[in-house]
Amino acid sequence: MATPPPSPYLISLNSRDRMNFSDIHTIFYDCGERMAETQVEVNRIKEEIGCDFVISRVEMVAMQRRLDRNEKKMHAMTVVVVALVMVTISLMIEKIHALI
Repeated sequence: MATPPPSPYLISLNSRDRMNFSDIHTIFYDCGERMAETQVEVNRIKEEIGCDFVISRVEMVAMQRRLDRNEKKMHAMTVVVVALVMVTISLMIEKIHALI
């Protein structure tokens, strides 16, 4: 039966493990620069998305107001048309009674 591999928590890093600490420093240093660049990019994207969200929200509110105004206009036009139809029907009924 083979022995299980050691736990990563029990492995010690020292010079005899053939690990060059300057390489680790270089890796983390390079990653640090990349992480900083990535963080700047992420912040820029967040700002753009935030601005886009605000702009889209303003456009949505403006569109809703236009729809509300158009709905009120349609309601008013409907009332006027119904009133005209009622007046026309009333006049026709009056003419018919006058002829009879």
